[in-house]
This record gives sequence, structure tokens and C-alpha cells, in this order.
Amino acid sequence: MFRLSFAGKPFGAYAKASVSIPYKVGAYECLSDGTVGNGYIWTSGRESVSRWAVTAGATISVSRNFAIYAGAGYGKRDVLWQDVSKRWATVSDLGMHGLVADGGIIVSVKRLNFMAGISTFGFSTFCAEFGFGIGF
Repeated sequence: MFRLSFAGKPFGAYAKASVSIPYKVGAYECLSDGTVGNGYIWTSGRESVSRWAVTAGATISVSRNFAIYAGAGYGKRDVLWQDVSKRWATVSDLGMHGLVADGGIIVSVKRLNFMAGISTFGFSTFCAEFGFGIGF
């Protein structure tokens, strides 16, 4: 997250990029009913979610050490299932891409900044986000 604030002004701006770690990519695709081409997937029962997002928006400094932020952008969220041979399959009808909205708080302690917020894909799935950084 990159935050720009102006001396003496309560308003600022931010740009943020986020990605899930580890970011998994499916070896093939399936549907949520288990169909793959002309057959079915045999799952191991393991599921993973990979997501990335790029957002930008406004910040408002409530006090010297506390600010709130909110914005929007674009992102992608994939649901993956692991099969019995330990390969990951992307569940194509459960994934989504498009509008991402986020918001949260920024707390500054001397030169350290701590961020806690939430982001959502289409207001149907939500993800908590945490971070820290150094102010210049």
C-alpha cells in the first residue's frame, strides 16, 4: 500500500496491491458439480482460494496517528480443489473477477504504520487484510 498525505490537510490518497500467499494456479478446470470434460474429479477434500486485487481511493486523517481509508478497484478470486493425485483444479463457476471494494484503518506509531481492513468481491465474499510499513 502506498499512501500520500498532504501536510496540514486531513485528506489523502492511497494505492494498494494485494495477493494471497501462496498463490495457487490450477492445472485444469472443473465445475462445482465435479464434472471435468467427460468425467468427474476425485477430490482429496482440500480446498484453496487464490486472490489478487489492485485498488485506490481516499484516506481521511482522524487524528495525528489514526486514519481511515476506502476505495475500489479490480481483482480476481479463484477457488481450487485438490484431486487425489495432488493436482489443483480451478473450479470455474465458483471464481469471480471484477469490482473490488476495500476499507479499513491505518494506525501510526512514530514511523511505523499498521493497517487493518477488509476487502470484498462484489459484496458477496469478504477478506480480512493486515499490513505494516514505514512512513517517510
